Amino acid sequence: PLPMNLWVLRNKYLFLLTVASVFLSYAALRSARFGGAEALIGFGCIPDNVCFAGLNAAAIPENASVFPTGGYDGQFYYYMAAWLYGDFELVSLDGIQAHHSSRVMVVDSLGFRLPRIGFPLLTGWLYLFGAKALSYGMPILLLVSHLLVSWVLFAARTEAGWLFGLNPISLLSFGLNLAEPLALSLAVICILLFLPSGLAPAESRGRFPGLCRRFRLPVGAVLMLLSLLSKETMFLIGLSMGLAFVLSSISLIRRQRSGNSNATLRQLVFFRWNVSVALLLAGVLAFSWYWYADFFGGQGAAGKIQIPFAGVIEFIQSRPRLISGRGLLLIGLMWMIVFCAYRLLEAARKQNGWMDRFILAGLLLNLGLISMASAEEYWLNFANISRLFAPAMILLAFCRSGWSFRISAGWMLSLTFLLWLNDFNGLLKSL
Repeated sequence: PLPMNLWVLRNKYLFLLTVASVFLSYAALRSARFGGAEALIGFGCIPDNVCFAGLNAAAIPENASVFPTGGYDGQFYYYMAAWLYGDFELVSLDGIQAHHSSRVMVVDSLGFRLPRIGFPLLTGWLYLFGAKALSYGMPILLLVSHLLVSWVLFAARTEAGWLFGLNPISLLSFGLNLAEPLALSLAVICILLFLPSGLAPAESRGRFPGLCRRFRLPVGAVLMLLSLLSKETMFLIGLSMGLAFVLSSISLIRRQRSGNSNATLRQLVFFRWNVSVALLLAGVLAFSWYWYADFFGGQGAAGKIQIPFAGVIEFIQSRPRLISGRGLLLIGLMWMIVFCAYRLLEAARKQNGWMDRFILAGLLLNLGLISMASAEEYWLNFANISRLFAPAMILLAFCRSGWSFRISAGWMLSLTFLLWLNDFNGLLKSL
């Protein structure tokens, strides 16, 4: 819990104002730096090379800011959203020659873009009101979803609300129109639905409210499915949740067999297996879609991984500055390794609760994913490698240990400040 001399941090209005101010000021800095609010989408055009803004000119707002360096991945979420709700035919860049229609929507790779359909699916209806409505509405939805879920998490546990609300991955992705803020927010709500009153282990729950008992499983499964369809890294959250529920159920079954067979314990065991089935169903549906959309082909993001830690070693050999963005990510990676090692030793000494199992399993899975990231595709591109840390933003926020929470907060907030400062300095240089 927060010390009494930090009581001001418990004020929910101050919390919401702070998070909103950080995100809105970051959006304002990027808009002023790059020529308008549409710059948050990241439309791009490289002269005499690939010009997606030109190829998709029929779908983007008039006089929209266009990056001369090719733009950012956020534009592809926009193109997918416009395709879903507009009269367009979706094609990849290498297949455009085979299509002669003037109503085509061109993306770099269908294997990259089509699987991540969740964010476009939830926002594309805005295109029915015009291109400007979609270009403004997509960042607004990212911001609103992040603020609402941060508010809910703050009400459940103050420290978790602050850490999640100011996490650097949601801030960076908001400024680039990427799906992480939405995917993370949906996953957090799913977790809170499966843990009725917040962040304490489910063993301490004596009963479940009738409304939650009736609807939280299907609602949580749908939210997890949308989270998975928005960003593939959320599979790590779903897997770690399911694993923690299965292990906790086995532990409770053993307690039942030892003589403790009260109704509440039986209800907990039954509920946990139901949760595991709901998560499995959401995961199978999402995985089937990713498979159908060729995410696991050579052109998809899944084809860019390599031998564990080979990319990290190659990046370290480039002698990165530790005060830079990627340097802080390297420090964060080291911290996650130390944290997991400590938690493994702790688990060997005592019986862990559901939350401890969830955090440890999730961080280990996240470490495994980051370790397989190549240097060229990920570690040498700050936006790409930082987004692989997205699951850790939830897991570290849910951590209840005081000292480890403070270290996590120091790392995450330093990275958030560096992101904001980078665009602030960039704006000053452009004036």
